[in-house]
Parts: sequence; C-alpha cells; structure tokens
Amino acid sequence: MEHKFVRIDFEEGQEAKKAILESEIKVLNSLKFFKNYKKYRKTEFTLKRNLRTSARKALTQINQFNNSLPETEETEKVRQEIKRTRQNKNKKIEFELEDIRKRLAEIK
Repeated sequence: MEHKFVRIDFEEGQEAKKAILESEIKVLNSLKFFKNYKKYRKTEFTLKRNLRTSARKALTQINQFNNSLPETEETEKVRQEIKRTRQNKNKKIEFELEDIRKRLAEIK
C-alpha cells in the first residue's frame, strides 16, 4: 500500500491543533456535565422517594386521628360538603373541556 502525504502550512497545522484541543475541551466539559446530571438525578430520586414515604406516613397518621374522633352530625355535614365540592370541581372541568371542544370545532 502506498502512502500519500499532504503538505499543510504551519498556520493551518496550528489552527487544526487548536480546533482539536477545543473539541477535546468541549467533550470533557460535556462528560463532566453528564456526570453531575446523573448525580443530581440520583439525589432528586432519593429526595422524591423520601418525600413520598413521609407523605404516606403523615396521611396514615391523619386517617388514624380522624378515625379516633367521635362521629357527630357536624362530621357528616362536612363530609357531604366535601363530596359536593369535589363533584362541582369535576363538573367544572367537564364544562371547560366541552367548551374547548366547541371552540376547536368552530375553528375547523
């Protein structure tokens, strides 16, 4: 196999070396960024898991506390009011969805 060579000026060689070194810097910075990203994602996952566990424990304690309270007529009224509020929110969302669908149909 025959080797062929290309002559490069000194300035072109310096520019090529500079470009290669700058590329290496960019690659290393990207690698550093990716390693930090992985570390932060792992930390985020751990924090979310801990938060979820704490929220579950708090909810369990709240439910236990509510169950230990005596039942009264006021309690039943509050439960019914909460139920009505939830139903109204669901109806409101459905109404908004229907309104958006109508507007989309008008545009088409």
